[in-house]
Amino acid sequence: KIKNTKIDFIGKRFIAYTISTVLIVSGLVGLVRIYQKKANMSIDFVGGALVSVKFDKEIKADEVRAVLAQNGMADTEVQLVYGEPKVMLKVRKSDAVTTDVAGRVSEIFTQGFKDRKFVIDHSNEVGPAVGASLRKQALNAVFWAMVMITIYIWFRFDFRFGVAAAIAT
Repeated sequence: KIKNTKIDFIGKRFIAYTISTVLIVSGLVGLVRIYQKKANMSIDFVGGALVSVKFDKEIKADEVRAVLAQNGMADTEVQLVYGEPKVMLKVRKSDAVTTDVAGRVSEIFTQGFKDRKFVIDHSNEVGPAVGASLRKQALNAVFWAMVMITIYIWFRFDFRFGVAAAIAT
């Protein structure tokens, strides 16, 4: 059972104003950074390669990052696969010096991990056209969600409250 359901919403309005303002400003800053192409986007949106490397024994992500950084691929995302001696590498388009990213990774690991055996499990190239398509679909989804929320508010509330709620949304 919930007790003391008297909450002073009006008294706490400045907290809500502050939280709303922070969220709105951060969202606008994010949109501007995406528009300027300065946002830290994943390879799904900017293009690149996903390379899976399987080792013969466990390896630490820091070791992989160090070897990649020594060979000009410092911005590569390194993710260990739980329960397996496997590493997933996300290489951004700008980091891919050659078109054969898997071959480049194989060369780097052959020199950097002379005491370990590894196999390139698989490699997928993600082109910028796919990234542009995903970005467009994401922006469309946000736009239509906002339209549908506004329509719901329009029908749900009295006109004068609905206008204020739509503006707030």
